[in-house]
Amino acid sequence: MLGRRNHDEVQKISILKTNNILVVDDDDVIVVLMTELLSNLCETVSCARNGLEAISYVCKKDFSVIFMDIDMTNMNGLTTAKIIKMKNPTLKIIAHTSKKLSDIPDHEKYFDGYIRKGDLKILRSIHEYLA
Repeated sequence: MLGRRNHDEVQKISILKTNNILVVDDDDVIVVLMTELLSNLCETVSCARNGLEAISYVCKKDFSVIFMDIDMTNMNGLTTAKIIKMKNPTLKIIAHTSKKLSDIPDHEKYFDGYIRKGDLKILRSIHEYLA
């Protein structure tokens, strides 16, 4: 028989496994790192290399959360988040960037959280956003 705490942890893991996550970044190293970190926590991880690809994915599939880089080619993360939030205002979008949060204009309107690239606590932060 599972104790209450173990039961809650198993239930949380089950909930996480049903999540579909989109990672949007033009840096291949970051995409590989995020995919590796997230693949054990969720059902599927999809990757987009820029904002245009991200919008295309969001039109085709439901996601629980998006981890969005800010500085990308073709379409930056802020513009992408604005467009996605118009389509789906409840979709969680987490800024994943080397910028300071205060350097992102209107961040509170379009991003539900923030993870600084290179943060040694990245796995913990990701887990908190998915919980």
